[in-house]
Amino acid sequence: MAREVVGLDLTFDTGAAVSAGAAVVVRLPDQTVVGMLRGVPVDGPGPLSACQRQGMAIIAGLIGRELDQQRTLERNGAQRRDALRHLFTGDGTSVVVQPIRRLAGNIIVGYEALSRFGGGQRGLIPADTVFEEARQLGLGVELELATARSALGLLPYIAAPSYLSVNLSPAALVDPRTADLFAGVKTRRVVLELTEHEQVEDYAALSRALRSLRKRGVRLAVDDAGAGFASLQHISLLNPDLIKLDRALIRAVQEDPSRRALVRAMVQFAHETSATLIAEGIEHEAERRQLIELGVELGQGFLLGHPAPPDQWLHRRSPLGTYGVARQRTRANA
Repeated sequence: MAREVVGLDLTFDTGAAVSAGAAVVVRLPDQTVVGMLRGVPVDGPGPLSACQRQGMAIIAGLIGRELDQQRTLERNGAQRRDALRHLFTGDGTSVVVQPIRRLAGNIIVGYEALSRFGGGQRGLIPADTVFEEARQLGLGVELELATARSALGLLPYIAAPSYLSVNLSPAALVDPRTADLFAGVKTRRVVLELTEHEQVEDYAALSRALRSLRKRGVRLAVDDAGAGFASLQHISLLNPDLIKLDRALIRAVQEDPSRRALVRAMVQFAHETSATLIAEGIEHEAERRQLIELGVELGQGFLLGHPAPPDQWLHRRSPLGTYGVARQRTRANA
């Protein structure tokens, strides 16, 4: 760090040994010595004036306070990372499932696995909050892989031919560790639901990762279709097997001609691309009836079943069925 201040060229050296006449000790607020601020007159060697020494002392104090703030942030970040890791490696994480039904016959065709965090005396922590904090701390992919691994453990307890849908972000999908998730898994009954939290930096890499998984029988679903440009770009570039219509498009669809027109257009698009539509967020029977009339095949939402512990929905008892709170909806795509 070098600056020209009060006629001096200043350099901060951590632990550097310099002559006392040309340097000022830099201390943290608790008086811990962290280095020396060295000053050399810009117009040639010579003694420092009182004004120059005073300026150096002020700057040394500012450096000390800035370093203290940085260390505090680093220390807090490390504590937050430890707490987060404890949350998703201990007993603070559970999986609930929400059924996906064929609208015309109300038959369950699959389940979406959703993560829940906290519980007990701590109460539930909104899942979006946990995933966002994990991303900020550099643990986003690690958390996603941990929750996906737990979710895939439910597959043996789901009666065939129903499938299990697991959420993963583009960043997690391109991670080399993702392929290991599917060792020994009946991949033809797995759907990867692509969530979008960050901009996709490399569609080519994402396509390669998906191509490898799809060769093994994994199907791809794109979430929140109709909610914005990102989901439409996913649909156009990735050719998903399933397209999930955003709840904002579904809400009161029977009362809104423009929403009906958009859903009708997506039905036509799905037909021409051999995709299957899933309407999210169905809460009223009138919505279900209208969607059937428009040609939407599958649906998900509170009308069709709340997210609940696996034992409530699955045909055989699962090892994850007794933990967590069943009915609190904490993730936007629940």
